[in-house]
Amino acid sequence: MSRASSPQQALSSLLSGASIAHAISVAASLGLADLLEGGARDAGSLARATGTHEESLHRLLRALSAVGVFNQRGRRFALTPLSRLLRSDTPDSMRPVAALAGTSWRRAAFGLLYSVHTGRPAFEREFGRSFYAYLSAHPSEGRLFADVMAYNWRTTGRAIFDRYDFGGARTIVDVGGGSGAMLEAILRRHPDARGILVETPAMAAEARRRFRESRLTARCTVSGRGFFRPLPEGGSVYVLAFVLHNWDDTRAIAILRGCRRALGPRGRILVIESLLGPHSPFAAVHDLEMLLYMRGGKERTLAEYRRLLERAGLTLRRVIRTTTTASLLEARAI
Repeated sequence: MSRASSPQQALSSLLSGASIAHAISVAASLGLADLLEGGARDAGSLARATGTHEESLHRLLRALSAVGVFNQRGRRFALTPLSRLLRSDTPDSMRPVAALAGTSWRRAAFGLLYSVHTGRPAFEREFGRSFYAYLSAHPSEGRLFADVMAYNWRTTGRAIFDRYDFGGARTIVDVGGGSGAMLEAILRRHPDARGILVETPAMAAEARRRFRESRLTARCTVSGRGFFRPLPEGGSVYVLAFVLHNWDDTRAIAILRGCRRALGPRGRILVIESLLGPHSPFAAVHDLEMLLYMRGGKERTLAEYRRLLERAGLTLRRVIRTTTTASLLEARAI
């Protein structure tokens, strides 16, 4: 809250967040930022290009201009630094992230009171299946989710590579590696390393597509058996990037024990997560997402991760903070 804001103004701003997020999502889905790349345009021409209702589109653009996403010049609208991030052709495009904010399954957020009362994910009550089962049954939304995970990796990957050296690792096993964006980045930096990605069948298909397009199939294999079955053995590093927070303690320990059993000589496990703490508002807010969407999923403190590792027969060797919300926890077998 700024010094100029009253408590009422600050709370009102927070309460408008959902409407703004959904409006940005609609703008991203319509591709408005791409259409405005050539310069300012009025709502009429944009409506014709997108097949939308002119006055309603004008109202959408006007509202987003009021919060700085677009720039209104009379009846014409132009890009700002924020809406440039919604372009599809920029390396740091956030268009998938914005589009995901407006997907139909996000209505599970209206069930937060149910989750607070019961401790169970509102998503499962709303859709009758687990979150990842839903994505498997809806391939287009699964691909969008994979694109968002790839974006998240691009934003955190540079900071991770600045702080952690995979050099000398012969085989890197990415456990629950989604579409393979992280493993692709590691293999490009370390041309002598080989990779193995372990995922569910639906996400494994996305990873195979990525590795074909990036011409890494000769150096990387994909297992679609999931990570609750025996993992490929003998790896140098087993990476769990934002995996353990999806599961309750019992399942998280099972995943860690599976990695421990598969470790090669002098192998190590690298856990990448956002840690709860007094100065980590992102993790605290994201913890509500876990409550809504994942049965037993939750963000954890460093002490809680240490206990999970110990119960899995592992010892935490070092903790590496990064310039992002992610921290790196390196563990080895006891």
